[in-house]
Amino acid sequence: MTIREKLRSKLFKKYSYNLDLIKKYDFINLEPNIPKSYICPLCIRLFTEKDLDQAVKNCLTLEDIPPKSLGGKPILLTCKECNNESGTKLDEQLRKKLIFDEFNQKVPGSQVDAKMTFASSLSTSCALSHRGDGGLSVHLFKNGLKAKKGKRKCFPRVVEDIRENGFGEINFSIKTYKQKHHEIALLRIAYLLAFVKFGYSFLFSIC
Repeated sequence: MTIREKLRSKLFKKYSYNLDLIKKYDFINLEPNIPKSYICPLCIRLFTEKDLDQAVKNCLTLEDIPPKSLGGKPILLTCKECNNESGTKLDEQLRKKLIFDEFNQKVPGSQVDAKMTFASSLSTSCALSHRGDGGLSVHLFKNGLKAKKGKRKCFPRVVEDIRENGFGEINFSIKTYKQKHHEIALLRIAYLLAFVKFGYSFLFSIC
């Protein structure tokens, strides 16, 4: 059994035991009432120990709280659909928001994706970063930041344009984040941390 398999099993046993204790209260009535089961704290669907098998379509997965990209660790189980669909999208926007805030505050080394447009209307993907001396660096990439196959000649065209027309006026547009999504991501993290702390007593107290 791998380390991650052991951790999934440990978390399942911890919270399924907690759920069985909660179900002993008269005002808790769950249907179907399956012993040693697990309720995903996000979608409130019920899972059993067999759903720890990662080959199951909507299996139970390790949830990093806060996101792994922000230093989080796997401390809870959520179903694969909740983890991948809502978590990934929201967490990515939160990450972009924090990166944008650092860049806005001119933190040395902070970098954002951007679009660089020349006077000739030619444009290309680039990155902007703050230097330690207070200056701003522009990074051009041969294939763009995430260039598709049909745009791989972007960089040579930029070099050719600069040689012919000089730099002239250059405009930058910074790629930011989706408004409100980062706030929802923070609420999601806070909710899951509360669940980690209080278990199913917290979940049923807000239902």
